[in-house]
Amino acid sequence: MCEAIQRVITFILYLQVTILICQFGQHRKVGKRKTIVIVAEGAHDSLLQPIRAEYVKDVLTDRLGLDTRVTTLGHTQRGGRPCAFDRILVGGLRHTAIFSH
Repeated sequence: MCEAIQRVITFILYLQVTILICQFGQHRKVGKRKTIVIVAEGAHDSLLQPIRAEYVKDVLTDRLGLDTRVTTLGHTQRGGRPCAFDRILVGGLRHTAIFSH
């Protein structure tokens, strides 16, 4: 990859991380003690680079000093068939995740 293109990609990723850090900083200023970050499976940034939950965790831990944990939802939902409540709960979470910017 051309060095100039690599520098542009690095700068764009830096900007995206900076925006995330600023948002978390604002959450702390208004008194929010906890923030949930959801990284969808197969998520990618505007340059089609994959976004990994471990990368987000490392950024939050290193730059903000936050106690950060990663949970893979597929490993927590091993409880049998979903009931109506499960489907309603997921619908609400999906709506919140989409419209919460």
